[in-house]
Amino acid sequence: MTAPGDASYHVPVLLDAVLAAARGARRAVDATLGDGGHAAALRSLGVEVLGIDRDPAAIERARHRLGDEGIRYVESAYADPAALDAVVRFTPDFVLLDLGVSSRQFDEEGRGFTFRPGAPLDMRMSGRGETAADLLNTAPDTELARILYEYGDERRSRPLAREIVRRRQREAFRISDDLVNAIRAVLGPRAGPGDFARSFQALRIAVNDELDGLGRALPAFLAALAPGGALAVISYHSGEDRLVKHQFREWERDCVCPPRQPVCTCTARALGRAEPRRPIVPDDAEIAANPAPGAPSSASSARPMQPKGRHLVLLWLLVFLAVAAVVNGRQTRAYALAKRLSEVSARRDALDAEAAELQRRIQQASSRPVLGRRVEARGFHVAEDAEFELLPLPSEKAP
Repeated sequence: MTAPGDASYHVPVLLDAVLAAARGARRAVDATLGDGGHAAALRSLGVEVLGIDRDPAAIERARHRLGDEGIRYVESAYADPAALDAVVRFTPDFVLLDLGVSSRQFDEEGRGFTFRPGAPLDMRMSGRGETAADLLNTAPDTELARILYEYGDERRSRPLAREIVRRRQREAFRISDDLVNAIRAVLGPRAGPGDFARSFQALRIAVNDELDGLGRALPAFLAALAPGGALAVISYHSGEDRLVKHQFREWERDCVCPPRQPVCTCTARALGRAEPRRPIVPDDAEIAANPAPGAPSSASSARPMQPKGRHLVLLWLLVFLAVAAVVNGRQTRAYALAKRLSEVSARRDALDAEAAELQRRIQQASSRPVLGRRVEARGFHVAEDAEFELLPLPSEKAP
């Protein structure tokens, strides 16, 4: 068993900030276990840990490092139903998401996360499902352009997608060189690691369903937290950062009524608060201790740092503290009130329609031809210029 700071393992990023966010926790979920650096530090403080990772090799390494005392393991993507169900049953008071890919995965060329020459276009974290080569060889150019633009911030995504489709008609994409050559054909011979990183990052995110999975997992993790618990996210990519910050802002809202509704009827309250208000970034010493590998996840973040000669990554730590009220209970009340408001509005419309119909029938019954015929039927003569007036019946008097 190895101490958290053992040199044979990757140094956990933003470890001090993570431990500060987990202060007072008794049961923590490390949803991206990796080598187990964060989990080891949490467990050293007496925290029981649930470690989740979709990579079987990562689970094996973490188990060899940490053993089975005070920690449980789940081999699954954190957004899959099996993992989410395990988190709910674990009832944590702290959840950590360290997004992206570990440096060890980049170092293993057979995994296909790197654009080093000859590396296979794989990029699957779990080793199962569609590979990056499969995606490049089958996806239409419109889908490839969307992936490159949304997940890799590639400005020339459309020409690059068309170039990929043109090249695969001649020969299928198999190794990193195939994609690097397509990138150079579009961006020019001076295209470098930063340009390659954007496209490789985009493919990795698409192959592993990373952003969609993150969007599904965040609400589930918040709902699973014990009252007063905390959710911490370390992001490496601008898409991840935008998604997390948007979700945190939604949770901080005091009202979930439709924007144009004049009066609040949801009786909701904020589900928590973000602390600190600004994201935490690593200092120079931590950046030096965690050199970013030349691979997709180090390409960008909300504010990338890319000085000459080195490709650095800006890490963001966003911590969300859950309030004591139960999340599902609040949302259920809000939906119930909105449904009741809709039913009352529909009932009012029905009553208005019924009143209009009664008014029409009264006007029809009080028309002159109808009343004239009724009077003449009783033996009275009605002059042509006669006028009628309807009077209410006198109320009955008590004997």
